[in-house]
Amino acid sequence: MSDEREKPIVITSDMLAPGTDPRVDFERGMRIAPPLVLALITANVALFAWELAIGALASRDSIVEAGALVRDRVLAGEWWRLESATFLHAGWDHLLGNCLVLYVVGMACEHAFGFVRTAIVYFTSGLAGSSPPPCRPGRRSVHRARSSGWWRRWSWSCTATKGASTCGTDGSASCSWPGRRTRFQRAS
Repeated sequence: MSDEREKPIVITSDMLAPGTDPRVDFERGMRIAPPLVLALITANVALFAWELAIGALASRDSIVEAGALVRDRVLAGEWWRLESATFLHAGWDHLLGNCLVLYVVGMACEHAFGFVRTAIVYFTSGLAGSSPPPCRPGRRSVHRARSSGWWRRWSWSCTATKGASTCGTDGSASCSWPGRRTRFQRAS
């Protein structure tokens, strides 16, 4: 063994491969406070405060009057419920979880797609998330809050994953995404 230490190699620019780096820094120029996302979070918080003020979470009837998604009422012509239900929340944890996802996913979407396209994806996903499931003919369903449905579809839209869904004869629904399959059974 020698007492001499090996000298470190100094890397110089002439040792590097020629050309430019083809990678793109996605976060460069990303706003920490995207205006659409902040407006949507503000709307969600304000509407939750309104829910608490009027006692909308106290009973089934009060949440329905506040705009909850009721399949029979939508089919009877109350189409506004498809979008209003996306802003209802069942509690603080529901509101905070959705606002967190909205901020993280929304910041990336607004940076990538812009204000207008992100708004179109957001509201279209809200409608899709609230659409009455075709697997439940004749079943009367009340959803206290359907806001979770929009962000799942929105984040899927923003990340461009494709899924397929099927309906079973027993009223079950199954959805599959790359590497994941989930089956939902209708409650008796």
